[in-house]
Amino acid sequence: MANNIQKSFRRILKSKKIKFGSVALAFTIMFVVIVLLLNALVSVFDAKKGLYIDTTGEQRYEIGDITIEKLSGITEKIEIVFCADRDILVGNSVMGMIVTLAEKYETTFPNISVRFLDLKRDLKEAKNLSNLAGGENPTETDVIIRAVDSERARLLKYGAFFVSDSTGYSYVGFDGERRFTESILMALNASNDKVVFLTGHRENTNPTKLKEVLAGAGYLDGQIEVIDLLKQEIPENTRLIIINDPALDFHGYESELKGNTNEIKKLDSYLKNNYSNLLVCIDHETKELPALRDYLSTTWGITYQAASSVEDRENASTTGESRIKPVYYKSANGDDYIAQRIVRNLDDYTVVMGSCVPLEPSGKSAGKLVAPVLTTSDNAVVYKGKESVSAKNVPLMMVSTLEAYPVNPATGVQETKFAHVIVSGSTDFIHSDLDETNSNSTLVRNILSLVGTQSVTTDIEPKLFVDNKLETMKENDAKKITLILTFLPAGLVAAAGVAVYVRRKRL
Repeated sequence: MANNIQKSFRRILKSKKIKFGSVALAFTIMFVVIVLLLNALVSVFDAKKGLYIDTTGEQRYEIGDITIEKLSGITEKIEIVFCADRDILVGNSVMGMIVTLAEKYETTFPNISVRFLDLKRDLKEAKNLSNLAGGENPTETDVIIRAVDSERARLLKYGAFFVSDSTGYSYVGFDGERRFTESILMALNASNDKVVFLTGHRENTNPTKLKEVLAGAGYLDGQIEVIDLLKQEIPENTRLIIINDPALDFHGYESELKGNTNEIKKLDSYLKNNYSNLLVCIDHETKELPALRDYLSTTWGITYQAASSVEDRENASTTGESRIKPVYYKSANGDDYIAQRIVRNLDDYTVVMGSCVPLEPSGKSAGKLVAPVLTTSDNAVVYKGKESVSAKNVPLMMVSTLEAYPVNPATGVQETKFAHVIVSGSTDFIHSDLDETNSNSTLVRNILSLVGTQSVTTDIEPKLFVDNKLETMKENDAKKITLILTFLPAGLVAAAGVAVYVRRKRL
């Protein structure tokens, strides 16, 4: 009985069905093992080197030479921390772009790493990092840049990585490289500089788009304050004071005679004693404001024609004659070097200024260097009421600079110090006209670079989307590739199985 069973088993093993079936099974197992090994190898290589190929028309995920130059010499460890699992973020078209670029930084620079937290699982750590960056409770779309050794951080909202159109509702470009590079530099070179908006004169102290530019330049929420000079002192380390669209005059010397606080005196004292800076934004609806106007005129050499407007049809924006594309002023004798720092890198780009009031030098600069920054063309018209006057090269933005050489009491060494006053004849310049379809934001960043100590990278341009239809096309291509990769291996295995089955039938 045992011998019969043994003989039957040997016959089964020697049968062609078993032989070919075993071969088919072996090939199938081998194929699966090879696929798994290749997948593992590709995953490891991708994690270390990055296999993503940027096929977007604007090359939105490419890291440029400026970033490589600025970050290559840095050895301190930098973490880019996301506040949600990677799978969740890459499934979102907006956050997926940010993650893709972050991982490109990780593979390009050996000291940069990317981490993903889960707010449910890692809420305490996320809060600690957010507090380190001066933020509040983090959200899943927040991105935190952390300098590990120095324990400094920057928190960015996802919207900061994108360029919005003039409506603010649609994204027209990706500004990821500049945001990441600036934030890394800010985390490494953090200072306690402040920007102060003055209030008490019906100013606009919450210009959303300007605050976005300030955030990109490294000024966190805690570094932007609103101050009433009648009640408060200007904080230490204030690098820029902003008077934005005042409707009421400041309290000046006449107010002081009545026993009230002299706001003008307090402002002037801070600017000169601390070598700080002032940005004043007015427009064609700004009233005389005698105290403020007299201060700008007699102390800084800049005045304005109240209740007047400028029209420049030669350089009018396509969206309206009241919106001007100004000329970048260049002096023949080179005495406008400060103004040239403000308009640097803008030769081929357009700035837009709407609802402008004409500015002019007062001739009372008291040793200040006064120069136009932006002007109209030779064929402008200035309107005052029903009257109109032809004018050329009307200043729309001016800068006045105090240069001093105080001795540092700590070192005994003489230093060169500057205080700048910049007057913009347009409030729209930092409001409705402040978007990346023009160069207003670049001009603002140049101003911040001039007046501040923050590390502002102004030369990295946003990457405007080449064609919105391109996104749809690539999404369709991605779906096709996904279908091919999903069904091709299975199809090959099935075909091999059919071939083996047919072969066995013929034997």
